[in-house]
Amino acid sequence: MDALIVFLKEPVPGQVKTRLAPVLGAEAAAALYAALVDHALATLRGPWQVLLFGTPAEAAPRLAARHGVPVRAQAEGDLGVRMAAAFEAAFAAGATRAVIVGTDCLSLHAIDVEEAFEALAGHDVAVAPAQDGGYVMLGLRVATSALFAGVEWSTPKVMAQTLERVARAGLTFQRLSKHGDLDTLDDLRRDRARLAALPLDASTRAALTAALDAPGPAPAPGAR
Repeated sequence: MDALIVFLKEPVPGQVKTRLAPVLGAEAAAALYAALVDHALATLRGPWQVLLFGTPAEAAPRLAARHGVPVRAQAEGDLGVRMAAAFEAAFAAGATRAVIVGTDCLSLHAIDVEEAFEALAGHDVAVAPAQDGGYVMLGLRVATSALFAGVEWSTPKVMAQTLERVARAGLTFQRLSKHGDLDTLDDLRRDRARLAALPLDASTRAALTAALDAPGPAPAPGAR
């Protein structure tokens, strides 16, 4: 069995897309995040089992009701701990290959997931780099918690540190196509055409358009 692990959050204003909230507003940023989740779940479908892992833990039942499918609670801990636990759960459930993604990448589609599984036919690890130095997708043939220990998450060092751990573990890997997440106003500008296709409510669309059309450079991440 091939398993696609999807990490998602409850779309609560002020708790998701926090780097975009200063330019979009917390409500619009949360609505955009919810639309990104729906887009990911629709476009990443394929001949694999999809396993949803939500945070915070108490939101799992609400997320399951929202999406109409079971949602497991993510483990407690940093992102590495949570991803390691999700891979362990996928393999314990019978997966022979598992790929994990988030929901912030509009350019990621089912064909990219398929390529990751194909890469895992001949390699231990498959990884799709992100433009910010992290990665948007990671595939494994066996749960390997060492790949996640001590990584400086949410920094440009993530990809390099992960590959260092792959090498130390003696694993083979294949690098996949690079993609970009939607975390900053510059990211929104880069993906403006894709954003236009998202089904957004009028107020969220207006906030997005106003931010995209504002003159001058994008504010620094976190600027208020």
